[in-house]
Amino acid sequence: MPEPGGSTAQSGFYFQNSIAALKLAKMIGMPDDRDSHSIIEVTNEASGKKINVDDILVKYLDHHRTFIQAKENIDITDDAWKKMWRYVLWQLLGDFKDADSILLYLGAKHPDFYSLQELCRRASNKDSSDQWEINNQDHLRVFNNIKRILQSLKTEFLETGKNEPGKEQKNKEFSWKPEWNEKSDGDLAVTILSGVKVEIMTRDEIFSEGPAKMPPSNVEPALLFKILRDYAAESAIYNEPIEVHNFRKKLRDELHITIKGTESFILKEFEPVTILIDDDKDFLMGDDNYPNESPRHTVTLDGYRIGKFPVTKREFAVYVNAVSTFNSRNLGWRSNQLPNEELELPVTGVTFQEARIYCEWLSRESGHKYRLPNEAEWEKAARGNDGRKYPSGDVLDKENKSIYGCCNMIGNIFEWTSSMWGIDWRRPDDAYKYPWKPDKRNDPDAYNDLRRIIRGGPSGKKDEDLRCSRRTQDTINSRGTELGNYGFRVVMEVD
Repeated sequence: MPEPGGSTAQSGFYFQNSIAALKLAKMIGMPDDRDSHSIIEVTNEASGKKINVDDILVKYLDHHRTFIQAKENIDITDDAWKKMWRYVLWQLLGDFKDADSILLYLGAKHPDFYSLQELCRRASNKDSSDQWEINNQDHLRVFNNIKRILQSLKTEFLETGKNEPGKEQKNKEFSWKPEWNEKSDGDLAVTILSGVKVEIMTRDEIFSEGPAKMPPSNVEPALLFKILRDYAAESAIYNEPIEVHNFRKKLRDELHITIKGTESFILKEFEPVTILIDDDKDFLMGDDNYPNESPRHTVTLDGYRIGKFPVTKREFAVYVNAVSTFNSRNLGWRSNQLPNEELELPVTGVTFQEARIYCEWLSRESGHKYRLPNEAEWEKAARGNDGRKYPSGDVLDKENKSIYGCCNMIGNIFEWTSSMWGIDWRRPDDAYKYPWKPDKRNDPDAYNDLRRIIRGGPSGKKDEDLRCSRRTQDTINSRGTELGNYGFRVVMEVD
């Protein structure tokens, strides 16, 4: 809650809601699916949650969190100042993970706040007051103030078992850490400060700079900032988290606001999850140790989105039930209603032609343009741009995830690509090295005798055969071999 201490409660709400709006703006902007700092959820006024957060809780793609307190104008002699540090303690003593962080937004250019900002910066990665010396008297005054407050809070925790005056500590998740009992007051202060970061941003700066931090959209930046701030205020009433995909959809459907570059992220339920591959970097393709993968060469690709996973049985079943002409028994299904435990498994036993027709249906139904990946797109998504042998690097990793976040590209199933091999199974018709642009070698309507290139490979093969550059092939009506059935993942084209 916004605290008194020089500003009115209404002004404090504006400050907190504005900070929440800035986080919402970052959340709904064009994301990078490889970036663990892509925001997926923002909760304003999160104090009603199990984890006691004073103001704002931000969650990221890899599920780490930032606990935010937004204080427009408090004084280090205020009760509100002490209460702020109580919340810091709660956060550190709760379900706090190593990757989590605490961020204080302070709304005045006060010397004490700059002293605190420098103290937190210097305390980073330290756990003892012996590891640094405070020569600046302003810094020392603020440090001693915090040290006294923490000493008082420690006594409150240990002697009374209370986490707030007049309220017994019923939630054991906020129990004092036994290892902190051995710390001196100075060492404890350093430990707490090392987990905190400080940003100083005044109300005037928010008013002037806020619109500039808005993502490009079809409305004026100042209007978008106001809409996000108002929505943050509304969500705070109910302590409801704001989730990225639902919020983009709400903006689009109810307010007719679209964020540039994110239209394709608003997916229908049956669409596969895709990952953006658009880093403007060439990548190393092939392997000189294998004739059909040689020579190793540099390839330039335009941006595209590729399936995070192979198309699942659940996703393919929507198509099977929609068209009613597909014989699911060809896939080994007993019926079109699959057991729940099978739904998230990759669909297998699919021919090239069936995979291609599925992409055409998916494009019509979704409004997005889907197709099979060509083999260069598949290989870049699997190995990144540094020529690594496996998605995890030069050593095979059980996690089996690429640097972009694509999963199960090796050690799972064989996957169709749109790229042509030729007629002779022993050698491809075309030279391996060439610019990977849409051309005749990726023509979906090429005559049926031409074999298509298959990538990936099933578990059980030796590590060497699970390299990202491995190429094999088959006829377009084949459903698989004794080594494994064929599946696929999709590419969604982007502007």
